[in-house]
Amino acid sequence: MPLQYSTYISYPHGNGIIRDFVEQLRHHLTRRIESYIRYEPFYDKDRLGPGYKFNEALARSLCKSISMIVVYVPEYESRAYCLREFAAMEALEQQRLDAIKAHLNTAQGMIFPIVLRQLDDGPPAWMTSSNQYSDFSQFQMGYGDIFETPAVILEIEKIGKAIRNLYDAFGKSSDPCLACDAFTLPTEAEIAARLKQPLWSATFPGRGAKP
Repeated sequence: MPLQYSTYISYPHGNGIIRDFVEQLRHHLTRRIESYIRYEPFYDKDRLGPGYKFNEALARSLCKSISMIVVYVPEYESRAYCLREFAAMEALEQQRLDAIKAHLNTAQGMIFPIVLRQLDDGPPAWMTSSNQYSDFSQFQMGYGDIFETPAVILEIEKIGKAIRNLYDAFGKSSDPCLACDAFTLPTEAEIAARLKQPLWSATFPGRGAKP
């Protein structure tokens, strides 16, 4: 079976809290879920640096992943490449669940949002309405290792078990990755309704205007 990764970590690039969290998340996912599944998680390390440019080849890595973990912060909704990844996994989820649902021990999805930070109205409904998410927003980075707290350990363990459930079901169905080499992400036009444009993208007041 050509599945290569336990999960694909989708996140907006950043140099502060997001960078620190994603690096720790990948480390602890690898360490804690190895007893459930031998595959490692995938993340695009280049995204952590400045001047990030999306690599379309990442679509194949996403296609060859059993699941997706979304690191949600409000900025996620302003990054077209994040929304394209999410929509791509939604499409894979719909297609693949139809093929393996008879083999699942418990009904579940393939997308696991982790809410790291949120505004008063919370994460978007299109992300959480059909996905059970983990709320880490009450934890503050820099005040000890949040991945050693009982609540976070339990959430990571739950994700590990869910990924193993998917893996076992895939093993009893047809090859899910036959078309992965040709897999592409949705276009920016296809995710435009979800994209939150930054306010500063508009014309600045007074620019080009008469005094």
